[in-house]
Amino acid sequence: MLCARIINGIGTGYLNAIVPVWSAEVASHTSRGAFIALEFTLNIFGVVVAYWLEFGLGFVGDGRSQVRWRFPVAFQIVPIIAFMVRWIANVFLLLC
Repeated sequence: MLCARIINGIGTGYLNAIVPVWSAEVASHTSRGAFIALEFTLNIFGVVVAYWLEFGLGFVGDGRSQVRWRFPVAFQIVPIIAFMVRWIANVFLLLC
């Protein structure tokens, strides 16, 4: 769990350091601020969802259940699987 938190912290640091610079370089001057504001808004929304998820799971099994740490991990995997299925379907359609 400690390793996962370290990796997540490094990833979040990269996200906050690289994405604003990248979007400032590739976006037109009229939409630059909107892109950066959207990125930080979505980042904060993700943190809020994670905090409320952990708060709610603290009441499951008096806070000692394995669901408390297994469900957040599975919750992160769901969007990845959805995007991978869509990507694989698009690649398959392009090859046919």
